Amino acid sequence: MGCFIDQIGSRDLNIFIGDYEQLTPEECIRACQQENYLYAGIQYGNECRCGQQFGKYGQVSDDECHYTCLTTEKCGGDYRNSVYRVAQSNIDLSDKQVRGKEKFRLFL
Repeated sequence: MGCFIDQIGSRDLNIFIGDYEQLTPEECIRACQQENYLYAGIQYGNECRCGQQFGKYGQVSDDECHYTCLTTEKCGGDYRNSVYRVAQSNIDLSDKQVRGKEKFRLFL
């Protein structure tokens, strides 16, 4: 969705999920999806954040999100979030494994 400004004290994406050594946008999106958030953001290349809204401090050039993730995708910057929309679905993307394959459970 782009690169957005963040500030200490009143975060743009207010839910901190974790600080990962090797983070990909897909991992952060999945973590936010499991918690039912609409948006995922990565800051500093390794911090995953979530929220129901974003953009209160404005959007900046994608060049300001200059950190890269493990996958070489843009993953934030200094007080800058690379923001992704979380796809809402009724599939549980849990980390549990079943015979070496991901377990998917449909909610009807």
